[in-house]
Amino acid sequence: MTLFNRSMNAKLALSLILLALMLIAPLFLSEFRPGLLGKFLAYAILAMGLDLIWGYTGILSLGHGVYFGLGAYAMAMHLKLAASGGGLPDFMSWSGVEKLPAFWAPFGSPAAALLLGLSVPMAVAFILGYLTFRNRIRGSFFSILSQALVIITVTLFVGQQDYTGGTNGLTNFDTFLGLKPAEPSTKLTLYYATVILALVPSCSAYGFHRAAWAKFSSPSAMRRTASGSSATIR
Repeated sequence: MTLFNRSMNAKLALSLILLALMLIAPLFLSEFRPGLLGKFLAYAILAMGLDLIWGYTGILSLGHGVYFGLGAYAMAMHLKLAASGGGLPDFMSWSGVEKLPAFWAPFGSPAAALLLGLSVPMAVAFILGYLTFRNRIRGSFFSILSQALVIITVTLFVGQQDYTGGTNGLTNFDTFLGLKPAEPSTKLTLYYATVILALVPSCSAYGFHRAAWAKFSSPSAMRRTASGSSATIR
């Protein structure tokens, strides 16, 4: 067994122990703590994405939170419509909006909100990635461009407060798929759902790491590296 395999097995064992602790944590914590842990896990998903793009490719994205925020906002729009009981969201009424904007209408469906929460960030990331990498933008220039994406997004959302809630955002949710978020049972359900969802990127990142190492540590790859080094020396 190589040193890499021993290291990966140790990390896998530690991850399983951590997973077991997260599964039993609500048994020993107050009603408030599982919700807090759920938030930490949600941010951990964001951190894993940043770790992959920065740690493995060397691409520093300063606007990674934009994609995370777009997905969260899509679900928040559904929750706000559900809390409004079919009427206009309160912040729109205060701003003088008389009719629900057309782009809000699809978010009345939880399935559509979930689909858009996944597809919209993916579309934005794909467009930005295609344009930047096609034009060979890299290094600090890519980081500056991703930072500009944050400024543009914030300016857009704050400036269009009649339709987005502005700096206040979207608040006062009272139901989620028929469940009351304030109830302890709902908090516990959402916590375990977050644990399960966090496993998906974790397992994907683990598989990616093993596959990448296997590719670059294969005998053929090592021979190519050695031949390249010898050619450089000569």
